[in-house]
Amino acid sequence: MNQMKALAQNTAIQIVGKIINTIIGVATVAVIARILGAEGYGRLTIALTFLSVFAIIVDFGLTLTTTQMISEHKADEKTLLGNLFSLRIISAAVFLALAPIIAAFFPYEQIIIYAIAIGSLSFLFASTSQMLIGIY
Repeated sequence: MNQMKALAQNTAIQIVGKIINTIIGVATVAVIARILGAEGYGRLTIALTFLSVFAIIVDFGLTLTTTQMISEHKADEKTLLGNLFSLRIISAAVFLALAPIIAAFFPYEQIIIYAIAIGSLSFLFASTSQMLIGIY
């Protein structure tokens, strides 16, 4: 019975956490949309969507590969993580540096290209921290 109580409690905490997270997300979008206006919010959406495509390419499936390789008993975890982090940082730097260059060939306004260039730095840090998901 103790396990059922713990399971129910953990499930309730997860559900409440997701509800709070959703409310915060919706409120954030509402505030950003009001501040930027329809046109500005559309520009932001274009920049983030463009960068999201590059973030998918940067991942290369390394998050799942990290989990799989660490679960193997013969894998040297320290060396493996060092190699995967190096690969992630290099691939993220290369592809996210290409994002604003490639965006310049699209018929985007200059401010969108600037947003992509600035956003690529944020995506660089986010993509390297994403590797920790495979570990924990």
